[in-house]
Amino acid sequence: MRRGVWVVVAVLVLAMASPAWATFPGDDGALVFSGVDGVSHTVQVYRVAPGGGALTQLTAPLGAVWNECPAWSADGRQVYFDSVDRSTTNPALIYRIDATGGSRTLADSPDAPTHLCPTVNRAATEITAIQYEANGSEGIVRMQADGSDRQIVAAAAPNQDNYAPHFAPTGSRILFNAVTYGQNSIERADLVIVNPAGHAKNLTRKNNDQFFSPSWSPDGDTLLAVRGPAQDEIVRMSAGGSNIHMLVKVPGGATLSSPTFSPDGSKIAYAQCMGGDCGDPDLPGRGSVWVMNADGSHVERILDGATAGVAPDGSSLDWGVSAP
Repeated sequence: MRRGVWVVVAVLVLAMASPAWATFPGDDGALVFSGVDGVSHTVQVYRVAPGGGALTQLTAPLGAVWNECPAWSADGRQVYFDSVDRSTTNPALIYRIDATGGSRTLADSPDAPTHLCPTVNRAATEITAIQYEANGSEGIVRMQADGSDRQIVAAAAPNQDNYAPHFAPTGSRILFNAVTYGQNSIERADLVIVNPAGHAKNLTRKNNDQFFSPSWSPDGDTLLAVRGPAQDEIVRMSAGGSNIHMLVKVPGGATLSSPTFSPDGSKIAYAQCMGGDCGDPDLPGRGSVWVMNADGSHVERILDGATAGVAPDGSSLDWGVSAP
């Protein structure tokens, strides 16, 4: 986020920057998320079964390198994420690994500016991400899967930041979260879709609520989002922004992020943070992962950071297909 934004706003934005992704259709596979490793005090990428159980750490701690914002490929074979060495001023770049954490490969240009929170299209030919330039400008970038041919498809205004870009399950539309700031607070938080020609449609411009952390359903007809200044509700709506229904609301003090459909469309997973900043090892909150039915019923916690030794940081949660 921009350095000039008021400190309180910067704290609030931590959860809103949390992306959820397009869920590609298929049989249900595993969830991936980034979380704070209690031993190294770095952020790493983990995999967990949708019913909970043992975690698989997909990225290994190395000095001050943080690996975060993972997202599955459509075939469930690869995970894309951003990686940054926080002991340097080098930009964050995009990498990919296989489903077991091996074959780490740079999926970016070596000389690229900072890229955060990547997602890949269904054909695995294009990546979209947040791009931050050295001059402070920011926007949503679309590029080839090797980082070439970068194009800004949604530039942010001076009083705005764009978050959570991700391709629709089919086609080349990109959904993202546009946050507009007033003097010392959030003025608006909208959901926007940009098409391949660069035409943007603000889905929530006529709504006075704030919306964050959006994601697509596997068929591309429905969206999920976190709603409200407190970011304590998950809602579903049509892909045009109408027919908004609340699915779950949490008690005061808790924030929600990264709602994501299961590949078969029957369930929804999301992250929750209680009592702090779940993405900062020095400001620990209690992070957890929850799964519920797609209608909001039968809510169940499948991972508790207080007992798992890994606190989900809320920056992403993605549900992959079962790889063939």
